[in-house]
Amino acid sequence: MENLSVNKIQGGIEIEGYKDCRRVIYLKNCWARQLSDISLHNDDLVFALDCLQRVNKHDDNFVQESLYRNAIVLFVKCFVSSRARSKLTAKKIWKGNGEALECFNYFKDLRDKHISHDENLYHQSQVGAIINDGKKSYKVEKVITTTVRGVLLEQENYSNLYKLIEESLDWVKEKYNELCNTISEDLEKKDYEELMKEEILTFKIPRAEDVSITRDEKQ
Repeated sequence: MENLSVNKIQGGIEIEGYKDCRRVIYLKNCWARQLSDISLHNDDLVFALDCLQRVNKHDDNFVQESLYRNAIVLFVKCFVSSRARSKLTAKKIWKGNGEALECFNYFKDLRDKHISHDENLYHQSQVGAIINDGKKSYKVEKVITTTVRGVLLEQENYSNLYKLIEESLDWVKEKYNELCNTISEDLEKKDYEELMKEEILTFKIPRAEDVSITRDEKQ
């Protein structure tokens, strides 16, 4: 898996570094769909790892916590069902590794029940009332709330998350290469003229009005 410099041109795209390229064709079969999903997972996991690496470059607790939370959200996002892409499966990546699966479930619960949805004791608020000594014309001095937020960023949890993301990336890269080889072998069986008649690959620039539309609906 490598980063390519891609430029949008009229009627398609141009990829730097391939001087003998005559056409970049758009693939839409089942293997291509799987590869597209894997590529998106890789992008999220790389970003998540980058967030974790930047945690130690900041002294500000707010920045550290924000980067750590974002890493958790991006990581778990890859394992959650979505209309737009297939999810990764934790039991496939950490097959037979009960300790890793336990760590994964911890971060999934942290994302599901605390960061994304406020359900567990990591963030709680109680309502109380201050009652005076009874020597005044009123009894209630003030209604108050007490808010408790659990500490998320601890060294052990940080290390566990880092390892999980790295291992997920290793699995994703292996799957990516496997699918690329399968697709290449299938395309090599076709005639050159047939390949040159295929639809040209391009991409759409997202706009504000596209925020509520899934990729499948747009296509």
